[in-house]
Amino acid sequence: MCQRRRASQLCWRARAQEEDLIESFFGRLFGRPALDDPTPFGLKRVSEEAAKELYPAVTDTFAESLSGDNEDVAKLRPLLAQTQLESVPLRLAYDADQDGWTPTAFHQRVDGFGAALVVAETVGGAVVGGYNPRGEMGKGRNAVFAACPAAVMLVG
Repeated sequence: MCQRRRASQLCWRARAQEEDLIESFFGRLFGRPALDDPTPFGLKRVSEEAAKELYPAVTDTFAESLSGDNEDVAKLRPLLAQTQLESVPLRLAYDADQDGWTPTAFHQRVDGFGAALVVAETVGGAVVGGYNPRGEMGKGRNAVFAACPAAVMLVG
């Protein structure tokens, strides 16, 4: 009995070294067949491609411009590598000169649209901005803030 249990533990340890912590825990909790099932219990697995905002921003990979990018977007597109916005057409959602220079005007135009790239030019001519994979949601005391490793601040 001891011999069989020990062999089982050794086999499990060998498998566990190939799996990450979550896979190892899930396999112990629900059994090996659940790990081999692409939709265990009807749940789909989350891949890096499907949930890019769960992974840190990259600084060594650059995205290619898309065929509908205007000159300004073509300059920014490389910074969107491995983000939700890497391969989708971008649109201007808010322009302070047209929509107003108030926080209310900004949030009326951008809240609830999901991932966002904000770019601004300071009075001194510096270009600043940021990528927020969760998008904008409210202002002041009503703002929704959530930690996200893929968020990034741009300063140029």
